[in-house]
Amino acid sequence: MRRAKNRNSVAVVNWRDPWHPAAGGAERYAWELARRFAADGRRVDYVTGRARGQARRETVEGVRIVRLGGRFTIYPLVLAWMLARRRSWDAVLDCQNGIPFFTPWVLPRGVPVFCVVHHVHDEQFGMHFPGWAARVGRLLEGPVARRAYRRHACVAVSPSTVAAMRERLGWTGPVYVVPNGVVPPASPPAPGEDAGLVCVSRLVPHKRLGRLLDLAE
Repeated sequence: MRRAKNRNSVAVVNWRDPWHPAAGGAERYAWELARRFAADGRRVDYVTGRARGQARRETVEGVRIVRLGGRFTIYPLVLAWMLARRRSWDAVLDCQNGIPFFTPWVLPRGVPVFCVVHHVHDEQFGMHFPGWAARVGRLLEGPVARRAYRRHACVAVSPSTVAAMRERLGWTGPVYVVPNGVVPPASPPAPGEDAGLVCVSRLVPHKRLGRLLDLAE
């Protein structure tokens, strides 16, 4: 396949899409970028995992969604799929949710890859996996990823993420901060209305929602 000209073809690679049952903020972030690229006239492929019942291919808001594999099989399947189409994109957003997809391994050297990091996961691997698997996760997130993306820029969502990448992962390449955005509410609360605390999240250990109870008190 020929590569598109003028940086008009983009792939966004993320673990899930916003309609996945376990989707969260990382999915919203990736999707907002994808749909805005499409609105600007770019051809966008959103390459992601597939939950039971989801279509393998569909187009939403001008973004072509390609769903491949489950929680772990997505990584080799995405690499194989992109290798077969390696000259199809002018830029790639590779989202690191614990570990990245290592897309620089299968793309031409001249294609810029932006590794998107929301936060460093190193200590979280031990909360979900046995010791040996946690060590593999830390190895992939740290030394292996650092080497794979050494010629590419990285995108982080906050200065604290940048600091964690530098200090805990030893990241040396350029990192640009692109913060999470917000959607303004349709109807703001009326003046004098009692304030409330609402948390919308998945009930998983590493979210540490118990800390919100202390804050509410």
